[in-house]
Amino acid sequence: MIALDQLTIQVRRLRRLLIVERSLQAMIALLALAAIFGLIGSALASYIAEFTLLRQWLLAGLAMFSGYTVGWWVFHVVRSRKPVRIARWAQKRVPSLGQHLETAVELAPNIDANHFSSGLLVAQIKQTNQILQDTKSSSILSFSRLKLPLLALLVPVVIGLSWLAFTPWSALRGMRTMAGMAVESTPDWLLGPATSVDSLVFDIHVVINKIGKDGQVVEIPCEESGDISALKDTEIHVFGRLNQPAMVGHLVVSGEDEKRYSLTLGANNSFSVKFPTQSSSTWHLEVLEVPGVLVSERTRRQIHIISPKPPEIRVTPPEQWALKAGEVAVIPFSVHAESGMATVDIVYEFPLDWVRTPVKTRILDSTAQTASGEVTFVLPDYILEAGGMVDLIIEASDLLVDDQIGRSKAISFILDSPGVRQNAYIIDQQKLMDLLLEMLAKTYLDPENPQVRHLETRIAEAGMFVKRIVDGIKSVPDTWQTIANGIEALPQVKPENITSELSKIILMVDESITTSTASLLSARLANMTRDVTRLRQVGLREANDEAMKIIIRTRRSFKYLDNLRREWQASAELHGGMLRFTPANLGNLLAQANEQLTAFEDLILRSDTSRAQRRKALEATHVALNKTIEAFRNVNIPGIMPGLMTAKQENVIPPEVLTNLRLALSLQKEVMDRTAQTAFLMRKRSDDLSVQKAPDHLRLASLGQKALEIVERLQQRDNIGDFAQNLLEITGSLSTAVQLLNQGDLKNAASVVEAALENTRNSIIDMRSAAEWAEEEKASKSLLSLAIRLSKSYELLREINSELRLWGQARRAMVTKDDREEASVILRDQERALSLATKFSEALKKSIDSDADEIVVTAFSAKQNMEEACERLRETNFVAAEAHQRQAIQDVMRLRRSLERGEIKYQSASTWAEEDPIELPEHVQTTSAGGFTDEIRNYSDQQVPARFEAVVRAYYDSLMRP
Repeated sequence: MIALDQLTIQVRRLRRLLIVERSLQAMIALLALAAIFGLIGSALASYIAEFTLLRQWLLAGLAMFSGYTVGWWVFHVVRSRKPVRIARWAQKRVPSLGQHLETAVELAPNIDANHFSSGLLVAQIKQTNQILQDTKSSSILSFSRLKLPLLALLVPVVIGLSWLAFTPWSALRGMRTMAGMAVESTPDWLLGPATSVDSLVFDIHVVINKIGKDGQVVEIPCEESGDISALKDTEIHVFGRLNQPAMVGHLVVSGEDEKRYSLTLGANNSFSVKFPTQSSSTWHLEVLEVPGVLVSERTRRQIHIISPKPPEIRVTPPEQWALKAGEVAVIPFSVHAESGMATVDIVYEFPLDWVRTPVKTRILDSTAQTASGEVTFVLPDYILEAGGMVDLIIEASDLLVDDQIGRSKAISFILDSPGVRQNAYIIDQQKLMDLLLEMLAKTYLDPENPQVRHLETRIAEAGMFVKRIVDGIKSVPDTWQTIANGIEALPQVKPENITSELSKIILMVDESITTSTASLLSARLANMTRDVTRLRQVGLREANDEAMKIIIRTRRSFKYLDNLRREWQASAELHGGMLRFTPANLGNLLAQANEQLTAFEDLILRSDTSRAQRRKALEATHVALNKTIEAFRNVNIPGIMPGLMTAKQENVIPPEVLTNLRLALSLQKEVMDRTAQTAFLMRKRSDDLSVQKAPDHLRLASLGQKALEIVERLQQRDNIGDFAQNLLEITGSLSTAVQLLNQGDLKNAASVVEAALENTRNSIIDMRSAAEWAEEEKASKSLLSLAIRLSKSYELLREINSELRLWGQARRAMVTKDDREEASVILRDQERALSLATKFSEALKKSIDSDADEIVVTAFSAKQNMEEACERLRETNFVAAEAHQRQAIQDVMRLRRSLERGEIKYQSASTWAEEDPIELPEHVQTTSAGGFTDEIRNYSDQQVPARFEAVVRAYYDSLMRP
């Protein structure tokens, strides 16, 4: 039937509409689920580092809800296969159908049944068909059912678009991560701009890879800040740990051309990268952290390309340069090396001993660019064997270039004795001559050069040499005063007159050098002459100690003569002239004499030598020495070295010299005994104090080291500004204090710590004042932070100073009133002994007329030791006074032995000694007894100290006794 066929068609149409509606609902629901889960996942992924597991859970949830939606759609599609279900769905959408469609669908299959009217059913089907035909499909579909899915889809879409609009790179990063896109394959334009942070790393290390001499790679650490100072094309190795996990990273070198070097990432956020230096630029790190955030450091570390240059060293010479053996001098120094320093050494050179090897001592191993400190120099005991002079040079090696070595100006120290002083002053005169000649050469080269008119530095250096020479050479004060005045007036001289003024000064200095050199050589040869005579007298005896002393003194004279010969030879090769006629055999004669002296020394040290062997060796030594002396006396170089051969002249030492010497010796022995007894008690008390009350110097040294480290860290900061010099001075003082405390030298450490404490306190006050007056708030906070950090070092120093001050007070309390009274009594007797020493030393100097003579040197050494003993007694320092008194006694006893051997009459410094030993005749004609007795009585009437009247009276009585 036609009506039934039409109904079937309409039902199929309705089924299709139902499936379309359910499909739209399911599709929009799936899209809404994807949008909701995608938005949630992207938001979480943009902030959570470890998102892998959470992403899996989100995808699982999305799959579960999506599966439910698909199942719901399948369920409704399957149910739509039943016409009754479709009829009911259509009747709800088309109210005019009523129950007709459901009835028609149910009864249509049984239209031929007899229990109802088929005509009525057909009419109802036709009516239903007509209603469905008149109803449009759009009227049947219910779009209101799509509102909720559409709203569920629209909300996350709007939120996502807003997020994308306001923070696009964060949104894109989250979407990339949620979508599972690999970071390595993500294009740069999709990563977005980098986020700036102060620093991305901690525990960072920057080293320079340098190829050592052995071909191995040596790692040289750079500054902790990461700044690099290196040569061009040097490989830099940077490694450390990142603050956050990273996927990829680069080291970016920003200069003329930006270059990127990939980081090698390892476990525990470690990284490593190597790159070459090309030009001065900056470098920083840029990484892609685990959430996908591109992060770049705001800090820019510097790369300085430097050229090879030796380190610069500055030293401050001490005021005192003439020292006794064992005395100390402190030399401040500073070193600056642009590329860093590897080592700092002290080099001791011996200019008066060409054979002696220089001594090098390591004082610092550092990679820093600057260093400062103090060198404590102790004059060695063997200085006399090296000619009495030593040059101290500070030497620093470059960190990057092995053959780049910087050397400071040599600081000369000499043994404080007349002979050595005279030799040193001659060297100073020669240095002054070289300096003046250099200045003269500049005036000749270009008289109009402004450098000629501004020679203040050279003039000041020349003035220093003149001052030392004037202080040491007393025989020509007028000449050198004229030279000093001429040099001082040079800055006021007109440029056109500088040449003539310099020429006048040079001529005077040249004349003084000639005279001084001849005088010193004459004195040396005179001493050698006496030693040769004395060696012949004692050489055949068993007095080996006396012979060895003579041999040692002779070898010292050999060194001086050999150095002088080398200077003549070098001058001859350089200048020629009369120096070419210097005897060429001086070196051979010195070598032969030294060989003979060594052979004789070996012989007397053997126990199996006969008297005949000794005599033979002694004669050969005697001849060789006399030949050498004669050859040097015959040297005659006009303007350089006048001949020393003159007529014989005999000087006689006044008889009161020996008398005063013996009285001084007796009195000095008594004074030393009393001083030694008091010194023993003082030492015992001092030892007890050191054990009971002395602070732990190692603990104080550790506190000082902590304070030093604090100040050193402050020096590395960029905001120290005008306080850099203050911090440098504090660092130098702290370094010296730590060294002294480690050595247990509490006394010297106390003064250094007190000075460092005062300097630190003043620096803190200045920093806080500067912070109050700072215009910018940032600068003010920076200065206050600097002052607070420096205060930590100040507290440590104050603790050290407090303990050292208490210890010093305890030491000072150790000296009682009785000790001071005893020192005053001993001092009066010591001054009497000094008065006697002054008399016999001045008398010897006047008689011999030479400051370099050995006897005069010994006499003045005794006098100087007595003066030092007086000074120490005034300070109540019995221990030091005893040491000087003991040395004075040794000098006086040595002098007395020389005079009592019969050397009261001897030839002057310009006299030739007899080769044969002195033989006394069997009968010696003497003066009358009466005249001698009258002379003794004249001297016995001289006033002597009351306590020694009995001793002196007994002495003179013994002389007059028949």
